[in-house]
Amino acid sequence: VIWFYATVFCSAFIGLGFITLIPHLDWYMGLSGLLHSYLVVGLVGEIKRGNRLYCLGLIIVLLKVVMEKYVGPSIYTKQFLEFNVIADAHFLGALFGLIFSALSKIKK
Repeated sequence: VIWFYATVFCSAFIGLGFITLIPHLDWYMGLSGLLHSYLVVGLVGEIKRGNRLYCLGLIIVLLKVVMEKYVGPSIYTKQFLEFNVIADAHFLGALFGLIFSALSKIKK
């Protein structure tokens, strides 16, 4: 049930983020923003359950999305994919995953 709510919440707010923060964006292909939301929600859920090792994973994910937003995707990502990466989707996904996790009561 929590994943359904996370999907609805994060998808809606990622879409609103695109409309309000990136109005010049003409296309978006994929679900990478939502995947980053899932990753953050899962990591925060494990941290709330007491698995402190997941803090390292959360820090790595957050550093990755901040780096992508301000530096751009890595050279390897550009070479591997045949399309441009919308780094803002990853950033918005992680951001709204954090907000959802803060607002939700994930059981310990």
